Amino acid sequence: MRRFADYWVELARASRFDTAEVMFIKRLLQHSLPEPMRALLVPALFKRFVSVDPIAFAAELYVTPEQLRTMIRCGMYVGGHGARHYWPDRLDLASQTAEIDASLDFLRSLGAPTDDWVMCYPYGAYNDTLLALLQARNCAVGLTTKVAIARPGIDAMLELPRIDTNDLPISAYPQ
Repeated sequence: MRRFADYWVELARASRFDTAEVMFIKRLLQHSLPEPMRALLVPALFKRFVSVDPIAFAAELYVTPEQLRTMIRCGMYVGGHGARHYWPDRLDLASQTAEIDASLDFLRSLGAPTDDWVMCYPYGAYNDTLLALLQARNCAVGLTTKVAIARPGIDAMLELPRIDTNDLPISAYPQ
């Protein structure tokens, strides 16, 4: 087991949106602690700091499969984002494959397109192994968290930058 100080030095770096302290906790719980430890900690922390009823909390926060089907029927595009929201660049090829295939299976179950489909990388994370896997599965577009306006035909289609809604000027929002 690593020492706290070692984790702190590695993980406590502020991001564009969060302090070093917040990013430290996020990175510990997202990928740095061993998965069995995260599996014990996350539910306990959730119960203590968020809600004793994660199912009710999720029902208030997340879209349901039936809501997604309705959105698709009404013309909304729904693409892939992974199945378990892991950092895909930290997974081996077998785990990346399982993650993408499960995501595609979910999209198919909704009636979403899976030919020339779009992947929005969890945490903006990807690597060459994932890019090859996506290409082999007919992924047409991959969206990163690099902040810029995408230039199709110039930017690599599986590595497109995007503008986060937090980057939009407040004047762009209707009053």
